[in-house]
Amino acid sequence: MIKALIFDIGEVVVNYDFKHLFFQLAEQLNMPIDAVHEYVQTHKEAMLLGDISLKKFFSDIEILSPKARAIST
Repeated sequence: MIKALIFDIGEVVVNYDFKHLFFQLAEQLNMPIDAVHEYVQTHKEAMLLGDISLKKFFSDIEILSPKARAIST
């Protein structure tokens, strides 16, 4: 008997466009869109594969933001 089905839909069934995510992060963190894009592209696979947690993924990008740098100085 089948008890569970697991689907990996990310870029298999659905081709998700991350541009909206980049724009939202850039706006929220007051960062250039290129910096956000570079960070996400560099770390996206590790996050999606579970090598880093979602929490760490977002906390690390927050550290890079000008807002976080201004608070820490």
